[in-house]
Amino acid sequence: MLEVVLVGRGGQGVVTSGTILADAFLRDGRFVQAFPEFGPERAGAPVRAFVRASDKPIEVYTPVEKADAAVVFDVNLLKKHPPPKLLKHSGVLVLNAGPGDLESLEGYRLCRIPAAEIARSLGRPLSVGIALLGAFSAFSNTVPLERLAEAVAERLHAEDVKVLERGFGEVVACAAV
Repeated sequence: MLEVVLVGRGGQGVVTSGTILADAFLRDGRFVQAFPEFGPERAGAPVRAFVRASDKPIEVYTPVEKADAAVVFDVNLLKKHPPPKLLKHSGVLVLNAGPGDLESLEGYRLCRIPAAEIARSLGRPLSVGIALLGAFSAFSNTVPLERLAEAVAERLHAEDVKVLERGFGEVVACAAV
C-alpha cells in the first residue's frame, strides 16, 4: 500500500489535489482512500490531505502516521511538519521550492520544482498543486501522467492539464541533466 500526504495552506488546493490524486489512482485500477485534515482555521492555515492506494482492498481506517511520499506546497511548512514526522525513511518528498531552498535532505528522495512559478507562467496561479502532482507522477513513478491528466481535465479547466504536464516535464528535464 502506498500512503501519500499533501501539505499546504488553506486556499492552496491541497484537498482538491488529494482528491485528484485519489481519482487518478482509481482510474489506474487501484483501491483508494482520500481524506483531509483541517480545522475551522482561516485561509492560510496549515492543511493536510491523505491518500492511500493499493492493489488490494484497503482495510486500514486509521490516520496516516508516516507516509511513503509527501507533496509540500510551501517550503516553510517543513518547520511545522519536518520530513521525519511526515515520511518513512527513504520516502519521496516533492516540494514547491525555488533555487536555494532546501538543496538536499539526507535520508529522503527530494524533488524540488518551482511549482508556483510554473502555474503563474501558464496563467493558472491557483494551480500550484497541479504542477506538484505532475512532478509527483514523474518522480515517484507511482501514478501515470495520463490518469492524472484525465482526472484534472474532468474536475478543472483544460489549461490545468498544461500545468500538470509542465510539472511532469520539469522533473523529466532535471533527470536528463
